[in-house]
Amino acid sequence: MSRAAPRTWDDAGTAAAYATSRFPPARERRERRAFERLVARLDVGRQLDAPCGAGRLAASLATKGRVVGLDGSAAMLAQARKLGVYASLVLGDASSLPFADGAFAGGACVRLLHHLASDDRRRVLAELRRVCRGPFVVSFYDAATFQAWKAKRKRAAKGSRKPIARAEFVADLAAVGLVPRAFSRPLPFVAEQTFVLVGRA
Repeated sequence: MSRAAPRTWDDAGTAAAYATSRFPPARERRERRAFERLVARLDVGRQLDAPCGAGRLAASLATKGRVVGLDGSAAMLAQARKLGVYASLVLGDASSLPFADGAFAGGACVRLLHHLASDDRRRVLAELRRVCRGPFVVSFYDAATFQAWKAKRKRAAKGSRKPIARAEFVADLAAVGLVPRAFSRPLPFVAEQTFVLVGRA
């Protein structure tokens, strides 16, 4: 996670629940299919999963190469380690990645950006651009969806998730020299979670 994201996931019980019960089976299948449509377009080679969380998408990324996971939560990394999928796991900050320029062929940043303000999103995107030689997959919560509209009042009172207008997200990409190559959504216009394949402008 990024230093700018909330620290909810540091708790071992929360991390265990995230690994086992956070995503209902039907939702998990839809999101995985949407994610894998874009993973198929990644270059072959070492992949970065940042933040990796409990490792729910590691197996999909591993179809393209060895996967290195990074997360700001030791509890999440402990869950991810149980999968035996990652080549290595690193405790770190997505806004200041501890890797050399071009260290990865590609990668993924899923379920982080909608927790961040624009400046922090851009820092994370710039770091991903720096360490990934080829395209990578990110996700954001699309503001132009039914789920985002339904949750708007509740989130105004409490919560860190911030749906993002697509134009704003594209502007964030452009600010760090990136462009969207393809969008993939589990349930178009309904589910706010949206995956994007991004590459250099």
